[in-house]
Amino acid sequence: MKQATFTPFPANWARSSHFQYYTKGFVKSVNSMTVRIDVTHFLAEVKRRNLKFFPAFAALTGQVVASIPEMCTA
Repeated sequence: MKQATFTPFPANWARSSHFQYYTKGFVKSVNSMTVRIDVTHFLAEVKRRNLKFFPAFAALTGQVVASIPEMCTA
């Protein structure tokens, strides 16, 4: 089994202050949002590719959230 290694963030990392804020125990934060979205075209594509809806939707929303710099806090 391969041994896991830890690589620290560089000191000049642009989001290091955000990382420090949320990981040093100052606050326990949870982001939550509820919205109505039309998934008609997405559902058709999921069915066309013979995929399961929830895993595909979770992967897509994860990618979208990760592409927004303000949401990348941890």
